[in-house]
Amino acid sequence: AYEDAKALADSALSSAMSTARSISAAGSIDMYAGGDIGSAGSPLEISSAGPVGITSGGSVNIASNGDLSIGRSDAQGNAVIISTGSISSEEIITAPELEIAALGGDIGSRQKPLVTRSEKISGTAAGDIFITNRSGKDLALGPVGAGGDIVLTTGGNIVSPEGDGADLIASKVDIRAAGNVGSKDEPLKVSADEVSVSGKDISLRIAGDTAIVSITGNHVTIESDGRIDAGSNGGRPNVTASSLDVTALGDIGSAQKPLHVFVPGPVSAHSVYGTVHIVNSFRPESYDWEDDGDGAQKRPDIVRRPDGSSAPYEMIKIDEMVPSFFIARIETARYRAFIVSYRLCSVLRQLQADEAAKAEKSGAVYIRALSDDDPEKVTEESRVLVLDHEFIEKLRKDNVRFVFFRVGNRVLVIDLDRLEEGDWKFLVDLDGMIPKVTVTKDKTEVKDTKDICQLSVIFEQDKLKREGDQMPRQQ
Repeated sequence: AYEDAKALADSALSSAMSTARSISAAGSIDMYAGGDIGSAGSPLEISSAGPVGITSGGSVNIASNGDLSIGRSDAQGNAVIISTGSISSEEIITAPELEIAALGGDIGSRQKPLVTRSEKISGTAAGDIFITNRSGKDLALGPVGAGGDIVLTTGGNIVSPEGDGADLIASKVDIRAAGNVGSKDEPLKVSADEVSVSGKDISLRIAGDTAIVSITGNHVTIESDGRIDAGSNGGRPNVTASSLDVTALGDIGSAQKPLHVFVPGPVSAHSVYGTVHIVNSFRPESYDWEDDGDGAQKRPDIVRRPDGSSAPYEMIKIDEMVPSFFIARIETARYRAFIVSYRLCSVLRQLQADEAAKAEKSGAVYIRALSDDDPEKVTEESRVLVLDHEFIEKLRKDNVRFVFFRVGNRVLVIDLDRLEEGDWKFLVDLDGMIPKVTVTKDKTEVKDTKDICQLSVIFEQDKLKREGDQMPRQQ
């Protein structure tokens, strides 16, 4: 990213260094013109120890050999400001389009960002760029390049001009928008080692390898032609959104450091040539237990060990069909996404599309067997789910049709509409690669279970390779 930013600066530096000095002052300078100040081919050079104020009825083209402090500036036309040092200001710089270059230093600072009122901003800096735009309108970017970091804040949408070149080039990019950032048709194009973005709907196209530090928005779409790593965010999620769609040519996250997301809605992750490692920490509110009359909540004894003793578990009511959260970790795009989405999420997608089902039986519950000492640990023993007649009727009254029972890396889907009256028991076996479930009704084993339940197993890609790289069968 630094090399790209430096290339943007080279031509502007050559022009600025060769400009003949036009105005020099030991103090501040205030310029007023009904027309243009300088021109594109011949910028007005400024040498001033104090702030330079600009009021122009036309365009502005100025350059400075050294650091430049800008006073209150208002241009009716576009403005180009070039300095061979740093550029700073404690006032507002107003122009429809602003091109600004600090060829030997920074633009603004973290404590005092450059405040602008523009609809398009482009430029470059050898160091960092800190800009706060207050136009309240859409802000078009590009290209903006920095040898260091870019921190950009705006009160509206950020749009990407048409073209293939990157809009933002820096070591670290931090964008804070009150509106949308990019769009699905024209995502914001970024080339950076680390990326942070906050806004409403966010669409990014990232060039090369990058680390996602923090992205917060509604619907988030990320495309990358490289690898996407999980950046350091103080233990907080790398992505917080209502839905997430991420595609990369390389890996997404890693086994040691998966991409941490908090997404209550659909999560789609695809790696063309690598693997996907995502942890979604979203959990809906727990299922509403019945009151036992003392204000306490009864917890039904439905998850047990094979010896019949009760086992810990979590139980969540799913009112909207969300096919992402109950699989806590997506290890590989090649195998796991296929197994999970095809065998389990197809049920959810069907319900999502079925408005009649939503109005009647659109609910589901997710039950996950827990280890006694570590809720995240994959248990190595079989677990039993007991659904007696009374509990099944309670679920049906709550408009629940499907029960998702997760034990370690097995996920069992039970269709309550297929269960005849009686007491049911489902024993999930965790031994071996082939998923097995034993079903009994009123203590009698049921031989044909394919219409009652489906069991899927979440496999590690390296394990599949050790076992001969065969796609496992599923019950």
